This record gives sequence, structure tokens and C-alpha cells, in this order.
Amino acid sequence: MDLSTQTVIAALVGLALGFLVSLINGFVSRRALQKGSSAALTVMVVCRMTLDLIVLGGLFLFRNTIPLPFTPTLLGAATGLALGGILSAAMLDRQMKKQAESKTKKE
Repeated sequence: MDLSTQTVIAALVGLALGFLVSLINGFVSRRALQKGSSAALTVMVVCRMTLDLIVLGGLFLFRNTIPLPFTPTLLGAATGLALGGILSAAMLDRQMKKQAESKTKKE
């Protein structure tokens, strides 16, 4: 396999990993918002940051054992985490607006 193919595959694997962790972060966020307390929101932020650090730190620590080029894998994972976080925030915003509308309709 040539270097350009390895680079593209590494970036796609990193992107998929980042999106997977963002999906988990989205579930954590949704659960924290359902609880509605400030303590749950604080725990949510800490959990999201911890998961992001675990992924990026794990890629860094295991860079010699991963059979893909390190830099594109790391950049793909960071991009997946960022884009997944943006999509997750947009979905949560939409959900919160629906909840607010349903509360105003009930009143």
C-alpha cells in the first residue's frame, strides 16, 4: 500500500473513532440534560472532556503500535470529535427548543 492510501485510510479511521466517541458524548449529554440539575451538567462536561482526552491521549500513547500513520489518524480523530460535538450540540439544542415549546403549550 502506498503512503497516500495509508494516509487516507488513517484519516478515515481517526474520523470514525472521533465520531464514535462523539456519539457516546451525545448520549452522556442527553442523559445529563434529562436530569436537569447543575451537578449533572457539571459531570457531563467533565465526562465529555475526559472521553476526548482518553481518545487523543490513547492515540498518542499507542502511536507506535497502531499500524497507520500517526498524524493523519490523530487529525482525523480530532476532526471527528469536533464535528461530532457540533452535530451533537445542534441536536441537543433542537431537543431543548422542542421541550420548551411543549412546556409553553401546556401552560
